[in-house]
Amino acid sequence: MTYCFGSICFGSLIVSLIQLLKAGVQILKNDAFGQGDVCAGCGFLILDFIIGLLEWLVRYFNHYAYCYVALYGKNYIRSAKDTFDLIRFKGMDALINDCFINTSLNIWSMFAGYVCALLSYLYLRLTKPGYNSDGQYYAPVIAFAFLISGQITRIALTVIESGVSTFFVALAQRPRSFPNDKQRPVRRGVPQLPTGVAEDYVRPLELIYRGYWKVSLLWV
Repeated sequence: MTYCFGSICFGSLIVSLIQLLKAGVQILKNDAFGQGDVCAGCGFLILDFIIGLLEWLVRYFNHYAYCYVALYGKNYIRSAKDTFDLIRFKGMDALINDCFINTSLNIWSMFAGYVCALLSYLYLRLTKPGYNSDGQYYAPVIAFAFLISGQITRIALTVIESGVSTFFVALAQRPRSFPNDKQRPVRRGVPQLPTGVAEDYVRPLELIYRGYWKVSLLWV
């Protein structure tokens, strides 16, 4: 992040400008409907939908552009060009990859939410606190536990989602590196990475390692 902070800010700036434009359109839409101008309100409503779709596309685009920034240390413009080529040639594969990963992570987050909701119900049921003598706190406590635990779990699983996307980008750049390494002996219990993919992680890991020691020396 220390070496690519400018690229991250530039990508976030584009999203912020789109959100600013969307907020302005929503204000105009509300004013039009408030004044009874249905035609203008419908026009702004359609424009709001288009801008929202554009925002989602830019966020999805930035997700893979940031992977290029982190892997190869490129600036945002060059990463955006590579991401455009990736989506043009591997767009369907990326969508399928995201569908599988996001669905799995969302299901796991819901499972964690249900477990925490069950535990909160058992806590209220078994301990019988004084504030819940009438049973009026069952619903809010269970709902709060479900929502908070699900959100925390989903945020924690974002690391896995980013790792899978980064691995996908590395394999898309070197698609022949994975099958060529099938002849290597695999040690039991030791994870093996394709040689071409592993080489892409050398520079980012070196930068992270150097940045860690710089921060450590500053604290000392």
